[in-house]
Amino acid sequence: MSGTDPKDPNAPADPSAAVAAAEAALAQAKAAAAAAAAARARADEMARSGGPPPVPGQPSGGGAGGGNPPPPVDPMQAFAANGGEERPLIGKQGRFRMSRVAIATAIGVFLITAGGFLWLVTDSEAKARLDAAFDGNSCGELGTQSCLTLLVTADKREKERLWRENILRQKPIFGSLSMSYEPNDATVEIYQIRFRISPEEWKTGQKDLLGTKVCDKGADGKENCEVPYRAFEGISNGQCVEGQVATEMPPITGKPLVALENTFVPLFEAKVDCQTGELTEAFNYEYRVVVQHKDFDPKSIYVSRSAWTPGLGSHTLEFPPLALIPKPETMLDELVKFRSELFCYMKKKSLEPDKVPASVVDALRQQNGFVTIELYDRTEALLSTPEHKPWWEERWKEIEAQKCEE
Repeated sequence: MSGTDPKDPNAPADPSAAVAAAEAALAQAKAAAAAAAAARARADEMARSGGPPPVPGQPSGGGAGGGNPPPPVDPMQAFAANGGEERPLIGKQGRFRMSRVAIATAIGVFLITAGGFLWLVTDSEAKARLDAAFDGNSCGELGTQSCLTLLVTADKREKERLWRENILRQKPIFGSLSMSYEPNDATVEIYQIRFRISPEEWKTGQKDLLGTKVCDKGADGKENCEVPYRAFEGISNGQCVEGQVATEMPPITGKPLVALENTFVPLFEAKVDCQTGELTEAFNYEYRVVVQHKDFDPKSIYVSRSAWTPGLGSHTLEFPPLALIPKPETMLDELVKFRSELFCYMKKKSLEPDKVPASVVDALRQQNGFVTIELYDRTEALLSTPEHKPWWEERWKEIEAQKCEE
């Protein structure tokens, strides 16, 4: 059978051809292994010396000294030759190479850190917070609170303190007034004087601020700074102005009283806007108490805002017992009685008027209702008036004609 004839597929294969094919495959495998080993060796040499290993038969200087430059190394082959391990990038001088982005980032971090340090050093509040954060001691009244917590919440607590203080300052202040007087059938009149405080003045928190006196012009054009006081109850002072329901109490002015007992006398009140909750105006009050009787000289007492004594729930004001001074016209009979007793004393003691002890004169005068020398002098002055002179001459004749019993 010639070489060009078709082969029988069922015929046995040639043994020599199979052996040749196996030997060729083995040679190719050895060549690939040798190439891989050479690539790994070159990669190790580059990692140690910073350059490609010299090619056998060529100078180590590369293309400058002659010969061809070494062929480029496949990165994948180098990665495989290194056992799959990454190698750091090293410059020609043996230093790590960094990108511009990394350098800029490092500079930025440094500047931010330096700026933060300078801020902590120069800013007192920030330094205080840092010190409080690292302070091992506790703070607060009981020493059980965190120093940093107290420092961070200081502004909030201060605002809350001011808010509570303003709420307390808006509450009305009432007074309780008591006074006894003689004669018992005297009448009492109370006049109120108002002082307005503006919102700006109120916000200053000045405790002794009285305000501006409120005066109204009457029909005659004269200013009237006092109004008759009238008591109210059920007023929501310190709340909003709208919707107040107040019941007017019967006025005490001009009513005969044995003693004056008046509670809930307003001393301070504030008006607040219902919508905004802001204070619109506030008032302080002072009073003038007038006690009078037809047979006595009237007595006027001015009660200042500072005269009240702060107490639990309300302020208090207690007057000492008040006795009105009689008018001289009402003391003429007492004068006749006093002069009659003094006349008998001198007659029994055989004393001239200038020899009577002053203590005796004072005792007799007070026993007859002349509580002051001024009252006696005013009454005696009436005896020389045209109206009372004839009357006194008749009374004096009766005094001289009396029989002074032992």
